[in-house]
Parts: sequence; structure tokens; C-alpha cells
Amino acid sequence: MDERPLPVCVFLPGIIAPAVVRYAPLIGALGTNARAHTKELELYTASPPPGDYAIADELEGLSRSVRRAGLNRFHLYGHSGGGAVALAFTATHPELVTEEPAQAMPRLMRLELKPGVEFAPPAGGAPPLPNRPAGIAALLRAFERHTLDTDALRGFQGHVLYTRGSLSADRYERSANRLAAIFPDFREIVFDGLHHLNTSHQAEPARVAGVLLDLWSARESP
Repeated sequence: MDERPLPVCVFLPGIIAPAVVRYAPLIGALGTNARAHTKELELYTASPPPGDYAIADELEGLSRSVRRAGLNRFHLYGHSGGGAVALAFTATHPELVTEEPAQAMPRLMRLELKPGVEFAPPAGGAPPLPNRPAGIAALLRAFERHTLDTDALRGFQGHVLYTRGSLSADRYERSANRLAAIFPDFREIVFDGLHHLNTSHQAEPARVAGVLLDLWSARESP
């Protein structure tokens, strides 16, 4: 009988949809094979976002959340802006993070896709996050002001998984190349036919769940 504890993962959303909505398919696919926690961005806890909002607010909020949940070591999974927050948290608290899978309005949406790729927002669905335009602007300003400690990231010894869709904007491939040069143990998976707005964890949750469970199992193996 396998007595190993279940892997624990904290899921961070992007700036478009809340974590409880974005990750519902993936968490459902993981089922009882993992302990999943969602953490919403601090950005949307105030209305409107405070003028002095900074990435440090996200790091402090995530620290509070994992302490309340009693998590000492955990995996991080972040999409879009949540992926950037995950990077910053790993640089600040590498001792807490086991592994880090990272994924970052019509005109804005087109910028996320390769030229020529058409995107039609799904009809209905969950209501948008409150003050989303102001929140997006505040998060972008905070990223511009934040300095990421890449030297600290180079010392991170856990697995780093980077997933992207083949139809995402070219900058996501460039991001993968930059991260591969930073992290000692880096793996990239490209999902054919998907893109930043039709993500793998939503379109193919069972496949992503299998990838994560394999990754976490390899980490726990002696």
C-alpha cells in the first residue's frame, strides 16, 4: 500500500477569470490524486485597486494564504499573470515551493495569439472579475516596477514545467527560451491547436492532470 502523502498544489489565475472558474476542469481531473488549493489575486480584493498596488502585495497575500492552510511545501501552478506571481514567489520563498508549472477586451486578446488566429469569446460563462480593466492596468504597472531576482531562480532545484499553446503569441515561445536558460530543471510542453485564451488546463484537463501527477510522482520518488 502506498503511504506517500498526496501532492499539494496552489493554483494562481491570470487577470481575466477567477481561479475557481479557470481551474475547475483541471482540479476535477486531478480528483483525489492531489490536494488542490486555489488562490485569487490580491489585486481583486479591493475595489478599485489601490494606487500603490505592487507585486509584493501578491507575495504577502500568497504567504498568508498558505500559512492559513497549513502548507509547508507545495507545488505552484500559475497562468499568465499568476505565472509571473509564481516566479516572483519562488525567487522570494524557494524553500516553500516544490515545483513550479507556469503558463501571462478584444484588442488585448488578439495580442495573446499568433497573427491570423481568430478568437471568439465564449457566450455566457462566468461573470468577469470586478474592475477588470483597472485591475489589468494595475497589474501591468506593478510588473513594470517589480525586479525579479533571476539569480535566486537559478538556484531553484525543483522541476519547472512550462506549457503553452502552439497558437499563442510568439513572445510565449521567447519566454520559454529565457526560462530554460535560468532554471536547471526546465521542461516545456506545447499543446497543438491551443492558445493563451484557450488553455491546456481548460481544453485538455485530463492530459494536464496526467502530466502534473507524473511530474509530482517523479519528484517524490527516491
